[in-house]
Amino acid sequence: MSNSSRKHQRNPRPRASRHTRPHPAASQSHLSELGAEVVATRLRTLGHPTRLRLMGALNGRSASADDLADDLGEKVGVIRSHLAVLYRAGVLRRVDDGGRPVYELADWPSAWLVDQLAYRLRLRKAEEADDQADNDNDDDEAPR
Repeated sequence: MSNSSRKHQRNPRPRASRHTRPHPAASQSHLSELGAEVVATRLRTLGHPTRLRLMGALNGRSASADDLADDLGEKVGVIRSHLAVLYRAGVLRRVDDGGRPVYELADWPSAWLVDQLAYRLRLRKAEEADDQADNDNDDDEAPR
């Protein structure tokens, strides 16, 4: 047998990896300490009902603080303070619209996350209502 056939055989010993640490994005279940802090800060920022409503009101459009206050039925000062928090966190961006600032979403992953959570909660509520209706029907059909 010639040596040429051995050249093309795979080396049975695996080569050592040049990378000693896994990439931070390699594991979805693992957050680095820095990453966990960033995510926690973002969740705290989003964790106010008025801020969530502002994000919903700005989904797909831009608006001024006055317009948002009218839309949400809140005082303009309250809206401005929440807009400032969202702006500093990078969730919103401010655009000059002829001398008055308007706001628009800048962080679509955060908006997507909020939308997904709301969807899951609506789904759970509908499932609970279906379960309750089934239980009520079972009670009606039970012999007395």
